[in-house]
Amino acid sequence: MGALKVLYIGGTSFSGSTFLGAALSQHPQLFLAGELIGFVRHHPRTHKCSCGRLYHECSFWQETLQTWQRKTSLSLEDYRTLCDRYERIRAYPSLLSPGLPKEAAFRQYAAASRAFLQVLSELSQSSVIVDISKYPTRALALSRAGIDVVFVHLVKNGLAYLDSNTRRLYVRHYEDNPWWPRWRFWVRSALEWDLINLLAMDVSRRLPGLRLRYEDYITDPAAAFARIGQRLEVDDLADYGDRLRRGAEIHFGHALGGNLIRLRGPARLSPNSSWRSRITPTQRAIYCLLAGWLGKRYGYPC
Repeated sequence: MGALKVLYIGGTSFSGSTFLGAALSQHPQLFLAGELIGFVRHHPRTHKCSCGRLYHECSFWQETLQTWQRKTSLSLEDYRTLCDRYERIRAYPSLLSPGLPKEAAFRQYAAASRAFLQVLSELSQSSVIVDISKYPTRALALSRAGIDVVFVHLVKNGLAYLDSNTRRLYVRHYEDNPWWPRWRFWVRSALEWDLINLLAMDVSRRLPGLRLRYEDYITDPAAAFARIGQRLEVDDLADYGDRLRRGAEIHFGHALGGNLIRLRGPARLSPNSSWRSRITPTQRAIYCLLAGWLGKRYGYPC
């Protein structure tokens, strides 16, 4: 097993990161840990592993936590506090400070993060941990902590993001609040899409990695995997992309967080563009006004 690396998939939610991470982790050197940012933010009794068990019932994650706590002086609650301090978007300016590695609190965060990832690597017998947390700030924080991070900026059409946000988040959080009209939610979503992708672009300039469009890896997974494999120095990763194209099943192992597809058993490559029929003229107008300029840069005309 080679030196530990983290393959970090960053970008917005609803971009296909769960499926991409799982597909890559079919390679024996790669392990899909899921949204590790959620490991310290979600309540352990409600955060499900893709094996179907709750976090506190999954033997893999309990062994991970217990082994890690023997190697660090921090409690899980203290580590959560440090992660909240250094991994949220508001921490981005401080992550760029030259003096950050000298801060006592950051040194604690760095040591605990390195120990946690090393435990994951040992228990999964993998040299690459795939983290689909998406927040660009977490990738930068891990890199500043001395961890070898390869950053994949995963991009999907911003209109698809508006559609997913509306169907999954608006209904869940805002449907009962008549004072929050949908057009305001779409404005907020378009601006969020801008912000996260701009941060991801900046992180891409600071860390080794690449930008990958969802549509490209769905169309030609072998080529996409070859690019990622080159960055990771995993020569045969393209072979697994070719298997995906030919209909190989994708298993989700012990991933925490991410799309609920991980709880439904094995999956296969299946392009999804149904959002196109649901986009309204108002959604398109808002997106084009606020995010169309960035979408065009990624090859998504309004």
